[in-house]
This record gives sequence, C-alpha cells and structure tokens, in this order.
Amino acid sequence: MRWRRTVVVVLLLGAVLASCTSTSGPAASTSPESPSARVGAGGTLRVGLISDQFALSTWCPMLFCGRTYDPQSTTFVDAFELNRCCFMRTLLTYDGTSVGEGGTVLRPDMAEALPDISADGLTWTFHLRSGVHYAPPFQDTEITAGDYVRSLERAFTPAGPEIPWANGGTIGGYFTDAYLANVIAGVRPFTAGKTDHVAGLQAPDPHTLVVHLTKPVGDLGYRLALPGMGPIPANPARPGDPLGVAQGHDFDYGDVIVSSGPYMFAGSGGMSFAPPAADQALPSGNGTTSATLVRNPSWSPANDPVRRALPDRIEFVRMDTPDQAVRMIRSGRVDVALNWGADARTTEGWLGRASLRHRVTVAPADGERYLFMNLAMPPFDDIHVRRAVDIAVDRQAVADALQGGGQPEQHVFTHLALDGYEDNLLVSYAPPGVTPDGDLAAAEREMRASSDDANHDGRCDAAACSGIRLLVRRADPQATAAARLIAGQLRPLGIAIIVTPLGQTAFNASYGDPSRHVELRMDNWFKDFPSASTFFPLLLSGESIGTTNQAMTGASRAELRRDGYTVSSVPNVDARIAACIGMVFQAQTRCWAALDQYLSEQVVPWVPLTQQVEGWLTSSRVRGFTVDASVGIPVPALDRIGVAGPARAEASPSPPPPAPAIPDGTYRSTISTEDITRFGGPHDDVGDAGTYTLVMRGGRFFWHQRGGQIFNPLAVGTYSGSGRAVTFTIDAPANYAATLSPLTWRSDGDGLAFHLDRCTGPAAHDRGFCGYQKA
Repeated sequence: MRWRRTVVVVLLLGAVLASCTSTSGPAASTSPESPSARVGAGGTLRVGLISDQFALSTWCPMLFCGRTYDPQSTTFVDAFELNRCCFMRTLLTYDGTSVGEGGTVLRPDMAEALPDISADGLTWTFHLRSGVHYAPPFQDTEITAGDYVRSLERAFTPAGPEIPWANGGTIGGYFTDAYLANVIAGVRPFTAGKTDHVAGLQAPDPHTLVVHLTKPVGDLGYRLALPGMGPIPANPARPGDPLGVAQGHDFDYGDVIVSSGPYMFAGSGGMSFAPPAADQALPSGNGTTSATLVRNPSWSPANDPVRRALPDRIEFVRMDTPDQAVRMIRSGRVDVALNWGADARTTEGWLGRASLRHRVTVAPADGERYLFMNLAMPPFDDIHVRRAVDIAVDRQAVADALQGGGQPEQHVFTHLALDGYEDNLLVSYAPPGVTPDGDLAAAEREMRASSDDANHDGRCDAAACSGIRLLVRRADPQATAAARLIAGQLRPLGIAIIVTPLGQTAFNASYGDPSRHVELRMDNWFKDFPSASTFFPLLLSGESIGTTNQAMTGASRAELRRDGYTVSSVPNVDARIAACIGMVFQAQTRCWAALDQYLSEQVVPWVPLTQQVEGWLTSSRVRGFTVDASVGIPVPALDRIGVAGPARAEASPSPPPPAPAIPDGTYRSTISTEDITRFGGPHDDVGDAGTYTLVMRGGRFFWHQRGGQIFNPLAVGTYSGSGRAVTFTIDAPANYAATLSPLTWRSDGDGLAFHLDRCTGPAAHDRGFCGYQKA
C-alpha cells in the first residue's frame, strides 16, 4: 500500500541516457571487506517487534505475533528490512545506510555490475555472479537467473481468496502491480492465465537475465531492487512446480524461506519441501514466542560486497506496547525495536539526559506534510500569490503543532521532494525568501507584484482571497491545529482561509475529483522507494489529474473547461518530467533535484511544511547504529548494527500451567459456512470457514487457516489443563486475543475429538462467537 494518509546548492545539468551503458551509477567494489572493516562483528543482536496495534500502524510479520511472513505479499517496511538485510539478495540493492552515507544509491547485488541497457531503453541485461549458493537445505544449489524469473512470476501470479487484502490483485500486491506489471512485457497475459511464462523475462544462460519492457523506464533498477524480488529456488522434490519451493505458500513463503542472504531461520537445514505446503514443518527458529536468525553458511563477504552482516545471531522478541518497548530497550532486554520509533516526547526526554542521549538516533521517516494549492483556482493561479504564501508560513510553529499528542517529531522542510529521493542534493536548499519561521515582510513584497493586490500594499484585495477552503482530516486534530495556525499566518496578506475538517470518506472523495474546486488541502506523502519517479509524476503530471495531482498542473484548456474552471491555462511540467524519466541511476537523481529547484522557485505547486522523523532508541550494547534509508519508511539496518558485551539475561519466565497429555503433532480440520451456521454462528461467516491446521507442542499452539477470506490466517497461544480438560488461549494477534471456552478431548485414531459443553468468557455473551467456537 502507498504510505500516504489518503488510502501518506547548484546542480550539474543532468546527463542524457547513453545508448548502451552500465556506467551511469556508482562504482561498487566487488572485493570482500577486510576483517578490520567489520569491527563489532559477532554477538547476538536482540530486536523487539511491537505486536500489531492498529492505532500505531505497526505490523509484526512473525509467527509469534500471530502473523504470516511473506517476502512479496507482506508489503510493510519491517518485512522489507528482513528481506533486504537478511533473507533475499536482489539484482541491485542498497547498503543499509542513511541518505548522507549513500544509502539510497543503487548498488550491484547478485548482478556483477549495473545492467547493460539497449539504445531504445527497452532491454535491460543483468549479468549474475557465479558460484553463489542458497542457505541450507539448498547449500548445494547455485542461485541462477531462472530463479529470478520464478520469483517475478510468483509476484505476478493472481492472489487466491486466501489473500483477501490483495483485493483481487497479485501475490506481489501493490508494489509489483504498480511498478513492474505495467512495464515488463508479457505480464498482463501471464496474470490473466493466457501464457505459462512472462515473455519479457528471459534467462538465456544461468548467469544472464534479460528484461524486455513495453516502454522505457529509467527507474527500472529501483523497481527491481524492491526487497521482495530475490530469487526462489526450484523444488527438487517436485521440479514441475512453477513457483518452486514457494508453491502452495501464497501468503507465507517467508515462514519457510530458503535464504539467499546472510541469515536464515535457525533450524532451516532440517526443512523438507517434499510434503505439500500445508504439511511442511517450520524451522525451529520461527517459533511461537520468539524467532532466531543465524548465519547462512553459504554467505560470504567475498560474494556480497554490500551487506555488513555484523551480528552472528539475531533474536526477535515480541513487545506489546510503546511503553514496554521503552522499558525493554532502556534495560537492555532488547537492543532496538524494528517497527517502532519513539514519539517526540520520548525522544526529547532521552536527548535531555546525559546518560541516554548517545543512545538516540534521530532520522527521517521520509514522510512529508504539505499544503497543496490548486493552480486553477484564483488567487492561486498567480505565481506571486503562491510565492507569498510559501514565504509567509511559519513552518516551525506548524511543526510544533503537528508533533503534539504523542505524534512523531516533525522537522521543518522547505523544498518539494524528500531528500531520500534526491541523494541529499538539496539537503541545505531553500527557495529564495523561504525561512523556517516565515518572513511576513518578504511575503508582502512578493504580494505587491501580484495583480490581485491592486493598490500594492502587500495585501490581496481580490474577491478570490476571501472564503478560501483549507481541507484537513477531522480525525487528525494536530493537522487541524496546524491548519488554523497557517490561516492566522496568512491573514495579514489579505488571504482569508476557512479551515474545513472532513471525515475520511468525504476527504478521500474530494481528493480525486477536480470538479470540486478545492483551493487548499493539507496532506501527507510517504515514499515507496528512493526515486522521485514515484513522486513528481504522480503529483504533478497531466495524466495524474483526477487521481493524485491536486495542483492541476498539466491540465489542458479543454480539461479546465470541462471541470468548470474560469482560468484558461496552468503551468505544465510534463516535458521536464518525461526528460527525467528517460535518464538512469544518478543522472536521473540529479534531474529530479534540478526539477525540484525549478518547481520550488518557478511553479510553487504546494507549500512543503515538515518532514516526519523518528527517534530510534538503542541499548547500551549497540555500536554503529544506522537507519536503512532505502525502505519506504526507514528502519534500523539490522545487518549493520554491532553489539558489544553479552545480552542481558531474560528473567526466568513463570512456569507454564500444566498441559494435558495431548500428543504433540499437527492436526487438521475443515469447517464450512454451513457448519458455523448449524451451531449458531452467522449464516454468512465466509471468513472463518476453511481448513485449520493446528500445531500443538508442549503447551504452545498455532493454527493456520487456509481457504477462508479472513485478513489474517494465523493465531498463536497456549493450551493448558489436566486429564481430559483443555483450554486454549489466543495470545496473538492482539486484536484476536481471548481465552476460548473449555473443552474436553479424547484420542480418535490418529486424530483428536473435542467436545464443548458450554460457551464461557467472551463467547458466553456473543451467540455468533459461541457458534464459531462450537463449529
């Protein structure tokens, strides 16, 4: 999903695309790091994952949180980091550092070098490293070009009903649907079932991958570096399976992933892919209370010049709340949280203490808040009015308002595109006159140049400057407060703004409808990957009008007339955008930065307000912490975090309650909608129907549902009792946590038979829930 809240210097002239080149990007050394370069290597890194709290928009992609992990269908940033740092080697990748350290620069990974590109830009050829093998149990299997074809074809395979969040799309979901399916030749017929393979993906030999495109896209390298696009090996037990070892794992291949990266789940060497997917045992390191990664013995710095892979071992543990996260990191029980950054108050508290401030890293979250102006609506059809607004806004006051109420910290932002898109080329740039605190006198001077200021007194006196609507989301009180601040700041310019909070449905409805004539709106945008090709074309191109282009730039005279506007023309930057799209690698990055400068000074389609930042807390053991700037919302780069000294010992857990003598094993049962109805459940409960695989071992269990239409197919927890009595308690996911009604059990051949006498607990007061439990 896009990380937006709607559904989140002098530059060198850009170089043009060469006819057939692999030299437009950074030079990357292929020599292994010397031992001294890996100072801090070794030890155990302990990583906390906050279990799913929807209010925090976090996601824990691990079994112990009651979630499946899939490197392609789990499109949350914590899963992306697991892919990049640990499990999946893509053709091109990033080194896990900050923007300033080069963390958004594409580097060869399994490709020996940047690709060769044909003169017309339609054919990209990657030459793969030879002699690189998978982790156990496939340590004797070399990674080849066909494995990347298999991986991409899996991403383009239609998602079944077991992945309802795909909304009828593909296993790869939003990222592959939005950025790869529309440019690689032959994807549409393959997804429609008309062909067995994607025609545009060819492996003429084991170490050559050729990608044919339907149109030139200079950012293809970024698209193929999406962290889920790593290789998938064939299954030697069933060579005919088109998706190899991932066959049958439509949403949970990560739980049994065959790693190509530096780490693997502990116990992976004992996995077998001979049984059907539903019967394959998970590796021991993917547990119901924690997860453990160990080194992949096939990996070496000699064949991977990008990843540091400092820790010998990475242990993941569950944390349920932000307060618990702070306590566990401060005490040293965990070294860092992967999917949670501290709010502004906590960050400032740690920075204010001498004993803690060295354990805080403040880093961009690559989320931008901005004030969109509709250039087809007076007075914003006048560049001088837009510049005056840009100069007048006190961004520091806006930042202070936005980070109240436990929200993330906000830093002032003055140019249009995130620095993570532009390799920090504009990190210290601000358009002329724009300052963090605003400059009313300079804004008045700019306003005097406007035809809307008839008497040239620095105030807009045109009728269009009164009654201007500024739309904000009603559910975002900080944004509403910031919008009212802005309204007050612009009042001395004669611009009278009516702040209009809307519910989510109404706000979204106004977003893609230019006929509504929205003058101003406050919004967010989070990046997908580090290229402004995912930003400027979507927000400012003519073809994005009616969807994501709120500024109306690029609208034709006919479109303006159709949508009821009185102006006859607006700025058009389509040609400039197209020129950047035609370039590759660093040349394209420089082009986007130059476009940013032009837009910030000559067009001013919106007022950039703030950039969201996160405060990353670490234990006293951490050395060399860095944030991976390449993922959509940057998170800690686990392969680059060194630790010193032993991990704090865990407190002795309370002894588990006695478990009945149910034989450990894997059990399976199928229930239908009719079964649920027969026992008193909802007659339309298609979500809970399906086949449940129940794995029980020593008082811990998890079940895995297949065939239903439920958002999450997992639940984990405990079972306890004595004799024939047993009670199951779901611990995770958190929103499903409950103690189920007591049962009695007996052996039934190779299976188990359970009996429910009466519903208790939550089910006693919910007839539908009781019927579901009985079924």
